[in-house]
Amino acid sequence: MVSPTRSFVVLGLIGCFSACHVAEQAPAAPQRFDPAPFFSADAAGCSQVFDRSGEPIALVGLTENVDPAHAPIPGNDSERLLFRQVYETLVQIGCDFTIRPGLASTWQLDATGASWNITLRPDARFSDGTAVTARDVIASWTRGGSMLVPEVLRFVRSATAQDEVTLSVTPRDDVRQDAASPPVPGFLAQPALAVARITPESRWPIGTRDGRLDGPEGTSTSGRPTITLVPTAAGGTLNTVGFLVSPRRDVRDLLDQGVDLLVTRDPAALAYAGTLAQFDVMPLPWLRSYIFVSRESAPGAALAPDVRQKVADDAVAGEAQGSSFDWPQAWGRCVASAATDAARNQSPRFAPASSGRIVFDAADPVARSLAERITVLTSARSAAGNLILDVLVPQSRSRRLQMEPLREPNLAAALNRGDEAGYVIALDRSAGCAAIASLLEQAPWMNGAVPLVDTRLRAVVRRGRAQLAMEPDGSLLIGRSPRPQ
Repeated sequence: MVSPTRSFVVLGLIGCFSACHVAEQAPAAPQRFDPAPFFSADAAGCSQVFDRSGEPIALVGLTENVDPAHAPIPGNDSERLLFRQVYETLVQIGCDFTIRPGLASTWQLDATGASWNITLRPDARFSDGTAVTARDVIASWTRGGSMLVPEVLRFVRSATAQDEVTLSVTPRDDVRQDAASPPVPGFLAQPALAVARITPESRWPIGTRDGRLDGPEGTSTSGRPTITLVPTAAGGTLNTVGFLVSPRRDVRDLLDQGVDLLVTRDPAALAYAGTLAQFDVMPLPWLRSYIFVSRESAPGAALAPDVRQKVADDAVAGEAQGSSFDWPQAWGRCVASAATDAARNQSPRFAPASSGRIVFDAADPVARSLAERITVLTSARSAAGNLILDVLVPQSRSRRLQMEPLREPNLAAALNRGDEAGYVIALDRSAGCAAIASLLEQAPWMNGAVPLVDTRLRAVVRRGRAQLAMEPDGSLLIGRSPRPQ
């Protein structure tokens, strides 16, 4: 039986499942991609989790800042939830793990087997009724400039418009699928590749779903800004939905202020929701893995499963588990041998760090708590702590380590230098091989990494509310279902 904690991690494979050789036109029955060898997969939890009758969701709580300038590429979990309601990708992943039409209707590899020729749906329209063209897709991926934006470059090497409805997309080498698997353009389902059009009439880019975003022009009755999702399709299933933005307040307040949906991992909010009869609390996929990167760690070094779980229990507030991420397997699958050899030749395997700092993203509370736990171990001098330090920082374990929170671009610069004792890094597993390749570009000295813990979000849904669908990557669609499966 497939473990439910691993049943949803599907899009973590998307970055590794693209093209290698020539294929014919996309078949009428979409091809299913095989998620092995990364994760087990089970479709049962996808669309069926919220399969119930009731009133539509009217108010959603967002616990992080939301910036229209980021759309359609989400920078945090709140933006991911909001942007998914408005912006679509060229292809989608069905709950049966097949590649389905999104804005594209068909796809086929070119004669070289290196690029995908994508044909847009004849009825693909922006929410203002204008047709979506191949040039619109390119403009969205370049923000109207001449170069693909960095988030898109994680998955796409180049993209050109062939005519009004056809574009050629060349994936990065490290997101291609191996020759043993049927070629499918799964990488095109990544949220970073969603399509939007910037217009002077709206602060929000226009999307292609049946709704548009307004606000926040003022505040709700609670005194907090509200963004409104307004339906644009007559006769559709989407109703007006408000998104209450509350990034710096107690998350429990949102539950007392009438929200119908809240996505969070805040332990106090989840514990409070569990005491309220009007809410159901439902788990979403384990999609974020925290790893430890250091010049000192030996390639293939790993903590025992029981040690990882103890780190999760002791160091992380809220739901966490000892990481299930099989790093050696992912590294071998995602990283070309030439890149691996180059990385190992650039630095000694056990080079001592020039500092005693454990560096992490200052905006990430889980990374902070893990860094704090590691630094405390150097002074605790316990047998269990020594087991962890022997794996993570075998050369620096004798010195007193210090935690160092950094924000961008300082964090990226420190990672590139590689002269810190260690780095606590969060990986989005839905990005698959592209996440590993991106990390290797930032830290070319890497030999590997040590998995620490996995975390996940939970959806708090008011009872009696319906019209909510989960997609395979754990994203939620409000007021409608994904395209027919």
